[in-house]
Amino acid sequence: MLPGTGEVIWFKVVNVLIWRSMKKTYLIILISSIAFIAINSIFYINIYNKQLDFQSGLLTLQTELCGSTIEQDGLNFENELNYIPFADDFSRLFTDDGVRDRGAENLQKLYLRSGELIKKVTVFDNHNNVYSLILDLKENFVSDYYESQYQSELRNRDQLIIDGDDYLLSIPDFDEDGIVRSNIVVDLN
Repeated sequence: MLPGTGEVIWFKVVNVLIWRSMKKTYLIILISSIAFIAINSIFYINIYNKQLDFQSGLLTLQTELCGSTIEQDGLNFENELNYIPFADDFSRLFTDDGVRDRGAENLQKLYLRSGELIKKVTVFDNHNNVYSLILDLKENFVSDYYESQYQSELRNRDQLIIDGDDYLLSIPDFDEDGIVRSNIVVDLN
């Protein structure tokens, strides 16, 4: 053996062993890093999906609750509106001062309870008589009784009328024989 060759061989062996152990260490570190990133990614994706499911469920529940509330308010409004013609002999709204005052008061109360829903209330009968009620910008009621130049069509059932961008709810008032004698028409917001 040549002088110094043992040291060179020994040096080469140590380098090979170190290189192999470093390769194993780098490989272990690389695999550990990839596993760590993969596990954390799966964990965060799972949490993200659970958050989306929770928020979607919450929004669905809120939408159902809102829809139910709107539907209940609409039914209450329609019930209150249907009550008004039956509270008095509403056909005498245009001929009897007592019925006129109570009818106007009932319509104003309805307007105050459902003001965000109502733009205008109009009552007309089968003799061209018309009563109109609106709330002005100063929150004062403006009402008017007058005789129309033409007879408005009387509807014989509750009906939602779509007229361009306007929505009108028509409620009939019947006499004892079941004949329509007047309509309450509410112009809705």
